[in-house]
Amino acid sequence: MKTDATHKKMQEELDFKQLQLNSILEITQAINQNFSSDQLLSIYQFVIRNQLKIGKLVLYIVVGKKWRGVLNYGIGSGFKSVSVPENLSPINDIVSVDENHNQVFGEFETVIPVFHKDKALAYALIGDYKDKYPDPKYNISAFVQTITNLIVVAMENKRLARELVKQEGMKRELQLAAEMQATLFPASLPELENIEMHATYLPFQEVGGDYYDFIPLNDDEALICMADVSGKGLAAALLMANFQANLRVLANFYPSFSDLMTRLNSKVMGSAKGEKYITLFIARFNNKTRQLEYVNAGHNPPLLYFNGKILSLEEGTVGLGMFDELPFLNIGKVTLEPGAEVILLSYTDGVIDLENDQGNRFGTDRLMDFLSEHAHLRGMKVFNDALVRKLNEFRGKKPFVDDIALLSCRGKF
Repeated sequence: MKTDATHKKMQEELDFKQLQLNSILEITQAINQNFSSDQLLSIYQFVIRNQLKIGKLVLYIVVGKKWRGVLNYGIGSGFKSVSVPENLSPINDIVSVDENHNQVFGEFETVIPVFHKDKALAYALIGDYKDKYPDPKYNISAFVQTITNLIVVAMENKRLARELVKQEGMKRELQLAAEMQATLFPASLPELENIEMHATYLPFQEVGGDYYDFIPLNDDEALICMADVSGKGLAAALLMANFQANLRVLANFYPSFSDLMTRLNSKVMGSAKGEKYITLFIARFNNKTRQLEYVNAGHNPPLLYFNGKILSLEEGTVGLGMFDELPFLNIGKVTLEPGAEVILLSYTDGVIDLENDQGNRFGTDRLMDFLSEHAHLRGMKVFNDALVRKLNEFRGKKPFVDDIALLSCRGKF
């Protein structure tokens, strides 16, 4: 009889080990076959409930930074009030529920944490099973911890893989947007007999909302513009692309700044729906009359240097897309003297808003000082490069926080 009892006990242990092996094999095959997270949870529940005969279960997993209860059976509704951060986070090893835990875990017998590299990934709470496994050698809780680890790590890997695919897709979209944005800027600025130009663009992100352009109108006239969209990223770049297309079409049809600005404002409002706006400086220069007409629509005032003086070009209106109709519009006019040599420096707010380690802004005064001190430099590329060096020296270790666009023009009339 003793031999029969021993044989029966050995057979039970063998059967249980075979059950464990089959369960792990079933789960790993499902993982290798790339089953969905819902399918993995279904297999996990089947093993826990039907094969291990565990009567109660709640499984919490962390998704990103939030805890979710993803599975439960055999429990009352009162357990929904459990707080993972408060009640479970202090637990870092398998815990048998006793009178100290009864208020929170009264329906359960064991709390099983799952960690990966010191990070809690899951908590499984199980109950109604100990009377089925009176012999401690079965160590059900350790086995549940093993298969929970397999399932949860597989689900976390799937989530990370989805995030990676999503990030790669977004990265590719940003690359395409950056390529698209690059086409907005003139491939090269024209070389004119009496005007030299150079542009510099330093993007803070892969895509942004800065834009500059030079648009010839006829033999004597051309438009110069500098613009900036509120906000950054893909949405700003798309809005600016739309704006550039409208500007280039409308510029030749509306020679009046009043009409042109009204049309541009309407186009921006229609595209942005009041959620974004565009600041713009646009100037028309007539080489024959030496007259510069301009409108500053809420943009940082470009600086016009001539005869040792600096004029801040501020006349204009509000940013485009702020109102259905422009509340006012002033057109600035500057007539240059014969033989005058001038520098026009247009820029976006990334220049004057740049801060150093002490929290000081570069500001307009420093930009004016730089222009006065470096107006003698020959070559607008040399001028722009010197300004970028000055900005780098000023910021020190502080990073750029915005796009920087510069359009510098020197003319002799």
